[in-house]
Amino acid sequence: MHGSVSARSPPWATTSEPRTWSTPSTTSPPRRGPPSRSAATSDRSLRVQHPPVPQPPVGRVPRLPTACPPARLEREHMHGVDVRHPHALRFTRPGVLAHWPTMLVWINGTFGVGKTTLAAHLAERWPDAVVVDPEHVGTMLMEWSKPHGLGVADFQDFSLWRELVVIALAGFHAELGRPMIVPMTVLDPAYFEQIVGGLRARGIDVHHFCLTAPPDEVTRRLVSRREPGHEGHGDLLHWALERLARYTPALSDPRFETFLDATLPHDKLLAALLAHLPEPLPSDA
Repeated sequence: MHGSVSARSPPWATTSEPRTWSTPSTTSPPRRGPPSRSAATSDRSLRVQHPPVPQPPVGRVPRLPTACPPARLEREHMHGVDVRHPHALRFTRPGVLAHWPTMLVWINGTFGVGKTTLAAHLAERWPDAVVVDPEHVGTMLMEWSKPHGLGVADFQDFSLWRELVVIALAGFHAELGRPMIVPMTVLDPAYFEQIVGGLRARGIDVHHFCLTAPPDEVTRRLVSRREPGHEGHGDLLHWALERLARYTPALSDPRFETFLDATLPHDKLLAALLAHLPEPLPSDA
């Protein structure tokens, strides 16, 4: 019946014109199997062609320009991170390859041996580097845990501290895209492997140095660090001397190499550290 829609008609059949139905031809059945060469060529021509992503060099990475890239990485524009190369993070997207310095200098040693002082001198010679002290993470955990009866004598005994140090340093390093200097005492072999090994497993090129000095010299420095009348000086001194006796035997462990003599003058101690870095600092070029 023309001009109306029957109950069996599909919803789109609202035209008043008579509908005609065609039957498939029996003489030319539909083709089975892979498409023809012309069809495949036409299909490939419709695909979006991305330029090839250049690969990082196998040898040494060229020196970065003095001007640093943007401090904050826009993660929404990154398709992935390749940390297989020891000296460069590769943030990839079509046609983009950026080399980022992944060096982290860890200055280890007993309390009072001069880690913070050496880190400050190194930062003066290395303007692009950032000094980061994981002790602040431990202080935060101690303040949070004491009201709940979870306080410990040494925040390094918190497994959460060791995990947070790895996460924080790796994340902060990726955010900045700049080399880092970390002055921090970690002389427990298991803790050292968890933290430094965890950073290296994330692709960060950790250069570890351990300052050494005779116990008498370290004790003298600890005593002269604050005035005897300073509030809490006695407790801090007792705590530091106790840790000095605990950690001194660990200084013979080869896993804590490279060892540096902390009794050297500041300029010579800094020169000894710089001699072990793979490349001269930008100011030395």
